[in-house]
Amino acid sequence: MGSRASRLSIPTAGSRQITSTILVLPDASAATPALDAAKAELAGKVANGATQPAAVGAGGTMLSGMSPDGTKSVTVLSFTQGNTATTIEFDGAPKDPAPADLVLELGQKQDTAIQDWQAASA
Repeated sequence: MGSRASRLSIPTAGSRQITSTILVLPDASAATPALDAAKAELAGKVANGATQPAAVGAGGTMLSGMSPDGTKSVTVLSFTQGNTATTIEFDGAPKDPAPADLVLELGQKQDTAIQDWQAASA
């Protein structure tokens, strides 16, 4: 069984956009390598980014900085939960990054939804 990806982009008020990508993998052991690959790809979207741990899922991290061309702020939250690898990207105006508390709140809600789905699928 291969991985499935779900991607959802949500334009928000003003110039913000939120893109959530969830990879559903055959088992939990495949989630961390898949997330590492996704993080490596996303790192190219953030220039001079600062990474910090995030209290979301397993191995949660938050990367914040500017797009390489300097036209927008970019924050990416990444985590695993069971057999899923998730990234949530928040794009905004150059001097208006997504607030860390908002990023964590939305990430925790996504993590809970994944856990609920996994419990219902078991």
